[in-house]
Amino acid sequence: MKQLTNGKIIAQAKVRSMLDDQVMMLKTGAYQLSSAPTPGFSNDNAGREAFLKGAAAQNSPLQISELLLSDSGIPYNGMLQDAVEVMNITDRMINTRGWYLSDGSDPYACPLPEADLAPGQCIAVPISKQTAGFGLSVGETVYLTGPEHMLSQPVDCVTPQPGKSLSLIGTGDPLSYNFTAVTMGFPNLNGGEESFLAGQLTG
Repeated sequence: MKQLTNGKIIAQAKVRSMLDDQVMMLKTGAYQLSSAPTPGFSNDNAGREAFLKGAAAQNSPLQISELLLSDSGIPYNGMLQDAVEVMNITDRMINTRGWYLSDGSDPYACPLPEADLAPGQCIAVPISKQTAGFGLSVGETVYLTGPEHMLSQPVDCVTPQPGKSLSLIGTGDPLSYNFTAVTMGFPNLNGGEESFLAGQLTG
């Protein structure tokens, strides 16, 4: 296995026979077999811890499923405001008690309204410094913290696209987000936009 830059070999490794749970990683200048992969992180104990923490976040039963920034130009509950949607991605009922949204400065800044969420069900939370203790700004990260310090996948606030929100696309591994039509409070599927718009008209 070779890695080339401008036609020059800058790294070379001989692929060795490995067990199903093993990987090859570069440590202290040499490639070694390891059963503790760290993809995307440094090949040391700190990298392993960071990788496992990220994997655990992927398995959290509740995930941030939509971010709506006021700059998108789409009103929520009759006004331009930030909002975060949280979804139950499991196949069982999950209670939201003990779950909190934050920008990381205070993990317990904004408790979720208590509710029993059925599989695939969402809950929307308006966000402002007055009501939640923080606001949504481009460049910041939104966190969801659960019981026993459980962390969900954090989501970065990026420059909004007019008339759209940043939404969770499926529940695969890894979780991925993209701009879609606003469905705040409803599943990010066909029909979610219509339900959202109808709710705004009658709200």
